[in-house]
Amino acid sequence: MSGSTEGGPLRLDTWRRRVFESACAAAEVHDVRVHDVRHTAASSATQTGVDVEAGQRILGHASSAMTLDVSAGPRRSRRRGALARRHGPQRGSQAP
Repeated sequence: MSGSTEGGPLRLDTWRRRVFESACAAAEVHDVRVHDVRHTAASSATQTGVDVEAGQRILGHASSAMTLDVSAGPRRSRRRGALARRHGPQRGSQAP
């Protein structure tokens, strides 16, 4: 996103209202934040083999560790949930 259609700076609130919320409504998707889409993009990129450093640059993360942490989040949550169903909640973890 490089700017508005009028050539000025892109305002997140305007873009969110005009583009993102309209697209979510058309797709009948509710309770999704722009940041949720970033997390999904990071996870998808990592799972499909995109280089972590490339993902870091694209997402603007300060470190590749941050990118790995964000992209590993969904897998870590699923793994924790599977372990809890099989063995009970793990010490130091939150309920799935």
